[in-house]
Amino acid sequence: MVKKNRGMIVGSIGAGKSTLTNALLGRENKAVKTQTLNYDNWLVDTPGEYTENPLHYKTIMATSLEVSHVLFVQDATKKKNDFPARL
Repeated sequence: MVKKNRGMIVGSIGAGKSTLTNALLGRENKAVKTQTLNYDNWLVDTPGEYTENPLHYKTIMATSLEVSHVLFVQDATKKKNDFPARL
């Protein structure tokens, strides 16, 4: 069941997902390494390993069914892209 207006942030390790989560939730805390799915208020923060390791793709797909929006975060300073060009 899709939660009304809940978002999930997905991206590689160090892309800034937790930093963005803190900013969107109005927190001034320093971001810490995400170890598991973090459900907080209206956002779900995902570990970067879930994007980089195909063994975790099913978790991302299952979690996407619980949200209304998925935000893909890419580190613009890295040449590696973890998302398909035609996504």
